[in-house]
Amino acid sequence: MIIKAMHTTNKLKIKEVVKNISYRCIFQNKYQAIFKPKGKYKYIIYYNFGVFTLINISDKTEVEEFQEYLKSKFEICNSQIEDHYTIKIQPKKSIIIKDGYVSIPSKHLKYLKLISLVVAESVALDNYEHLTSKMLTNSISYSQQLELKGTYPSNIKKLLKFIGFAINTRQYIISKLHIFNAPDDIWDDDELQNLFNKLQSEFEIEERFKELSISLQSIQQSIEIIVNLMQAKKSHHLEWLIIILIAVEIVLMLAEKIPINF
Repeated sequence: MIIKAMHTTNKLKIKEVVKNISYRCIFQNKYQAIFKPKGKYKYIIYYNFGVFTLINISDKTEVEEFQEYLKSKFEICNSQIEDHYTIKIQPKKSIIIKDGYVSIPSKHLKYLKLISLVVAESVALDNYEHLTSKMLTNSISYSQQLELKGTYPSNIKKLLKFIGFAINTRQYIISKLHIFNAPDDIWDDDELQNLFNKLQSEFEIEERFKELSISLQSIQQSIEIIVNLMQAKKSHHLEWLIIILIAVEIVLMLAEKIPINF
């Protein structure tokens, strides 16, 4: 059994997905919606951080058909961040996690949901890491210009666009950080809690999240420096403008007092 996760877009809301997808929705809350297509133990889950997971839907044609179906319903980007994970069913045996697969005692939805969530988290992190890397690249280029030339870019519009993109992306990521919290339904189940912890370790969720937080903090500091420099330059220009206006006013006052002889 395969779980395939794919990041599609950051704009889709749970209600919008439930309303427009024809599959029967068997569970819904503000974080996820679970759909039941035809076929035993087949599920589709959408998470509000923009990730779909396909459970036990691994046929290439079937996956491609679903992707085309999504594009016909929503504005989905062509370049998708994807990942997949293998599940093995071994009845009457304890849960085993090895490199590349997890072994569980049954195909019960409680196991599939939990595995799906962590794989979706990993794909979401891939997306956040991609966005953050893009912002860091731009941030470094501006820092290098400050270091080498002592000025920030003359293209103010481009600079302001970068600042706006960085702020919006950072706010979006922070608003979705709840995905790293443990789901409520594992607290009373030691087996599920153990599975969740092991999967988080397997996908290095905590370590990647810490690295992401450090990168976001670095970007924020860079933006603050650039904004402060822009404000300082603007203030400096205003000071010179005031001095020039005062000088002009003095010259005009002196001109009025000096008699003109013809």
